[in-house]
Amino acid sequence: MKMRSPRALAAVMAFAFALAMTTVSLAGPTPKIKFDESEWDFGDMYQQEEKTHVFSFTNVGDADLIVNGTKTSCGCTAAVASDGAIPPGGKGEIKVTYSSKTTSGSISKTVTVNSNAPDSSTTLVVKAHVKKDINLPNSIQFGTV
Repeated sequence: MKMRSPRALAAVMAFAFALAMTTVSLAGPTPKIKFDESEWDFGDMYQQEEKTHVFSFTNVGDADLIVNGTKTSCGCTAAVASDGAIPPGGKGEIKVTYSSKTTSGSISKTVTVNSNAPDSSTTLVVKAHVKKDINLPNSIQFGTV
């Protein structure tokens, strides 16, 4: 194997460094969303009950962050995002409301948050254990009448 001169090696290294710096500077400032938490457990709740949780986030990037929208996994969950651009270092929130309706048992629902950040999609999760108001048996035996 032929050895290169130290001068040639230094030139190649300087070129590679300059190319890397140019690529970084071309990317420009970007927003980045960081949630304080990505999951919330409402605990026990009853049918026909609604519970709300606010997921807070910070723009830890160096450009304005814009939440383009939210998408919930079902009609029993609603999500509302902060309006407008969130400046670098600024805070915003996603207000998530779950309505248990007639479901029962353990549930897990998702909210997908879309933004202008390079990792543009973040998934939030809400959980609960929904109890029936009244537990009725499937049948009642009255014995011999």
